Amino acid sequence: WKLMHSAWGRTEGTRRAVAVVGSALGAAVRRAPVSEVCTVRRMNTGSTSDKKIKSSRLSKFHTLDIPARVAALEKAGFLTSETRAALEGQGLALADANNMIENVLATFGVPMGVALNMTVNGKDYVVPMVLEEPSVVAAVGNIARMIRPSGFTATSDDPIMIGQIHLREVGDIEAAKAALEANFDKLTDLAHGIQPRLLARGGGMRGMEVKKLVYDEPGEVREETLVLNFFMDCRDAMGANMINTTAEHLAPHVEQLANAKVGIKILS
Repeated sequence: WKLMHSAWGRTEGTRRAVAVVGSALGAAVRRAPVSEVCTVRRMNTGSTSDKKIKSSRLSKFHTLDIPARVAALEKAGFLTSETRAALEGQGLALADANNMIENVLATFGVPMGVALNMTVNGKDYVVPMVLEEPSVVAAVGNIARMIRPSGFTATSDDPIMIGQIHLREVGDIEAAKAALEANFDKLTDLAHGIQPRLLARGGGMRGMEVKKLVYDEPGEVREETLVLNFFMDCRDAMGANMINTTAEHLAPHVEQLANAKVGIKILS
């Protein structure tokens, strides 16, 4: 990181590269299983717990034509045959695009390259990058090469997002709070019922809490309300739609349990 900081400001491409490396590190750690993130190998001896050491140091890669680059990545162990077939295919089909967003007219092509030389937590990665600006991919790979063989060290916490359901017109604050806390398991089961694929991927609810909020400003009527916070492991998703959908689904059940009205239901 000191080396990256010293490079900051040299060129526009390098500045962009420094910012992109941070994103690449986060993506590499988030997407790798814990067993892979914690894998440690010594670059100088080649000892490793992996069956096969993969190196992202691919000399003269930029001089190859596109089919040869794809073949080199496959030979190095960074592409499966299925991934190679996808790269050589047509890309996003218009029919699939039409199912993803509204008012689709066409798809838009942007170059996809790979940054090489990346070592994170003792494991080598080839980092896909989709952008239109020249020199950025090369600059990222150059910075990663300078950091070798030690590479970068990165950590990542669990991908927990918070949803909030705000309650108003609560007749009995303490009774409502107790009723909600006594039904955390029921509310969790309801949430998992609308997110079965998330549960199958190892995500899902990780807990709930009820907090009492007090509005007490001079000259204003004192008001006590409650907020139900739920914590959801969203896996690789950012989770906004997932959290908001869950909050909407839980809201009527929360109203019934607390004998109150639900106000805001939203991602925190």
